[in-house]
This record gives sequence, C-alpha cells and structure tokens, in this order.
Amino acid sequence: MRGFKSVLVLGLLSSLASAQSVWAAQTSQIKLPDAPLLSDEDDESASSWTGAYIGGSLGLSSQRQSWTTSSLGQPGSTNPSVYNSATANSPYGALNGRASAHLGFNVQIQDSYVAGIEIEAGLPRDKARQTQGIPGTYGGLTPLSSINLVDRITRQTHWDGALRGRFGYLAAPSTLVYASAGLAFMGQRTDLDCPALSPTSSFCANPRQQSLTQNRKGWTVGFGVESNLGESAWSARIEYRYSRFQPLDQTFFYGSTKEAVTARQGLTTHMVTMGLNYSFADLLTP
Repeated sequence: MRGFKSVLVLGLLSSLASAQSVWAAQTSQIKLPDAPLLSDEDDESASSWTGAYIGGSLGLSSQRQSWTTSSLGQPGSTNPSVYNSATANSPYGALNGRASAHLGFNVQIQDSYVAGIEIEAGLPRDKARQTQGIPGTYGGLTPLSSINLVDRITRQTHWDGALRGRFGYLAAPSTLVYASAGLAFMGQRTDLDCPALSPTSSFCANPRQQSLTQNRKGWTVGFGVESNLGESAWSARIEYRYSRFQPLDQTFFYGSTKEAVTARQGLTTHMVTMGLNYSFADLLTP
C-alpha cells in the first residue's frame, strides 16, 4: 500500500511538471500587441519652424509727415517781416497702398519659442503730396496771405525697408504670435517750387526750384500672428508695425542770402500688412 502511494505521488508530480512545461511552451508563443508609440508629429511641428523662408505682403501705410521752417534767408534768421512762426509748422498725413517682399530665418527654441531675423523691401504706392505755400512765409506781418499762394512743396516716397528681429511664442504647434523690432529705412524726394509770380503770392523775388532726395533711417516695432497652412510649406501672417524716422534738416536755395529756406522734416508711419511665406524648413530635416 505504501508503495502504491509513492507511485501515485510520483505520477501526480510528473503530470504537474508535464503540464507546466506545456503551459510555458504555449505562453511563450503568445505575442501581446506592442504598446502604441508616441507620434513624432509634435517634434516635426516644432522643427518645422527652423529654417529659411521667403514671402511677400500687401497692405496699407499711413504716413504722418511734418515740415517746420526754422529760418528764411540766412540760416538762423527769423526776421518777423518775412517769417511767421504761427504758420511755420505744416504737418500732413497720407494713406498709401504698399507691396513688399521679405527674406528671413527662424530658429526653434525648445518647444514653445521661435526667434529669427528678417530683411524686407517695400514699394509704397505713394502719389506726390503737395503743400500750398512755404510754411512760415505767409500770414502775420508778411505780405503773403494764406490764399492764392503759388509756392509748392511736393513730397513723395519711392521705397522703404526694414531689418528686424522677431521673437514669438507658439500658441499652438502651427500658430506663432510674435513681436518684432529693428531698423527702418525710407527713400523720399522733396521738391520746392517758388515761381515768383507776384510779391503777394510767392515768397521768392526770382523763380527758383530745387529737388532733394533723402535716404532716411529710424527704428521700427511691431507684432503679428503667423499660422501654417495645413501640412504644406506655406504660412499666412498679419502684422502691424510702427516706425519713427530721424528728423531731417535741409536748406533749399542755399546760394541765396534772402530766399534760402531751412526746414526740419519729421516722419512716422503706421503699417498693417497681410502676407504669405514659403518655408525651406524641410531642407533641414534629415
């Protein structure tokens, strides 16, 4: 009987060992599904902001220009018989259409920031703007009244440009909110025409005309929003920019001791533009 129990126990143990071997063999063949991998979309969207880009914009430019006559005749002269300080300042505003092209480079910083640099050249659709009379020569004790004046100041902007830095925050992987600051440039021409038709309508005793070209510089600040257009290399943006240029002192008819006109010209601009960019970021992607 004792021998029978021993054989039974050995049989059970052998059966358990065999069952365990079969279970191990079967479970080793069972392949569980792999855990889903994280998408690389976020990394791609982040790296897509690093690289060069080109683009163009259309918009409006509002200019605020000023002309302040500081002297008539000899520089520094303010003889009240020919100079009236009450009419010496003549500001005016102009709203122009504008087209521009730009080239830039962005660098992605961590996951949420973008820094870059951009150079831009613009062509304002600026018509010639005329000011009737030479400021400071009419009214008061001068023989010129504020009517029937034939003297003209004509000003026109030929080009503008900027070199700016940009720094922005990614409100979404495809949307950048940014601020910009840098240098502003502008090319203008000013014509002063003094036909000397009569002492009551013109400041000059002899007909005079002179054109001076000015390449002006200043500073600019702005902000904007840029968003990728789907999965393409294109993006769209809208931005506002304010620029202030250094005052410009010029003397017209410098060879005349009586009819020289010295003036200071100030200039500020407000711009609102909408544009498209094409990014070369994919060229940097391995």
